[in-house]
Amino acid sequence: MPTSSERGSVTAMHRLKRVYRDNVVLIGDASGGVDAITGDGLCLSFHQAFALANALKTNDLHFYQKAHRRLSRVPTWLGFHLLSMDGRPWLCRRVLSTLSANPQLFGRLLSAHIGEASLSDCVRVGAVLGMRLLVSSA
Repeated sequence: MPTSSERGSVTAMHRLKRVYRDNVVLIGDASGGVDAITGDGLCLSFHQAFALANALKTNDLHFYQKAHRRLSRVPTWLGFHLLSMDGRPWLCRRVLSTLSANPQLFGRLLSAHIGEASLSDCVRVGAVLGMRLLVSSA
């Protein structure tokens, strides 16, 4: 017998054109969100806070804007692609099957997820995953 009902909330990815104006600066979810499925919210906020501290030290909020874009690039890319499986159980099964058959590829995706890979690395891993998905469907 369940003790509680499942609860969830729709999350959305959004990107703002600017994350500062005059003396107001946004960090964390307020500065543009990545989907909660990536698990990047707090980590990303801490990295943004460090970037903001450096920008404030040099009195250059444009530095923060550039750092913010750089920091959110990979989580946004990963979130978009994870969300592409929503409502497509066949795609989810195929991706999970392909990743379980290719643990090294899965490890490379995890490296990207924790920030140890660049966006170009993510794109390369995504291309390899895409090719493996095509091959496994034939």
